[in-house]
Amino acid sequence: MLDLPSERTLAGTEGPNVPYFFKGDEGFALSTNILRLFGGSNLSVRKRVYNYRLYRARGYVKRAFGTLYLSFRAS
Repeated sequence: MLDLPSERTLAGTEGPNVPYFFKGDEGFALSTNILRLFGGSNLSVRKRVYNYRLYRARGYVKRAFGTLYLSFRAS
């Protein structure tokens, strides 16, 4: 069991509560706290937009860890 914080609204919004989650790949089953891309080629527009946004989130995380790595890299 993961000891994640409880669901909260996103900062600056009055929208619904959103759970904390991890971005996974095809090796993980879908659950409340693990999100992954939809598979297949015949996807609805809504699923393609979801895939695009989740894929873009991966890029942001990758760049953040790259920046963190560079700041602690041995000279």
